[in-house]
Amino acid sequence: MFVHAAAAAGARTSALPGQVRLGSPGRRIPGTFLGLSFEVNELSSYVEEGPAFDRAISLLRPHAGGPMVVRLGGKSADDAYWDAPTLGTPSWVFEIGNDWLAQLSSLAKRDRLEVTLDLNLAVHAPAMEASFAKSALDALGPRLAAVAIGNEPDLFRFQPGLDAERVAGTIAGTRPRWPKG
Repeated sequence: MFVHAAAAAGARTSALPGQVRLGSPGRRIPGTFLGLSFEVNELSSYVEEGPAFDRAISLLRPHAGGPMVVRLGGKSADDAYWDAPTLGTPSWVFEIGNDWLAQLSSLAKRDRLEVTLDLNLAVHAPAMEASFAKSALDALGPRLAAVAIGNEPDLFRFQPGLDAERVAGTIAGTRPRWPKG
């Protein structure tokens, strides 16, 4: 499920307004569309490749001028904490912040990419993710195509470590072992 980035534009509090329409026709995907997907924690490796990554993107870019969309998400999205300390968290958890968004913004501008970002629903901290979506919109502007509401939440039950993830903003009623059942 995706929420168009424009829906996040008015987010000034922990609430993130959005519109979800189930069963209605979605936006038509142009025949020239090409999308790439990589994990949140892989961004710096693509940025560090510099000219080699730029060249690969130029070779992949649709010739008819369609959008080139990069999705940052996957399982790593469930382990990424936006601007929140990772001390005392499981070893696989990592923090992303303004420097990460600056890298992404630079890459998106340099290679004329649209970006879709997965939000971390696993940590049960809606204020953290609303702040992330707002900061991403501020950093990327119109290059932010959409935010995805979680990464395969139907598979959370196969990731038992998720129940150990907590931040100060985790909803107090989040029960231990929530991925089970």
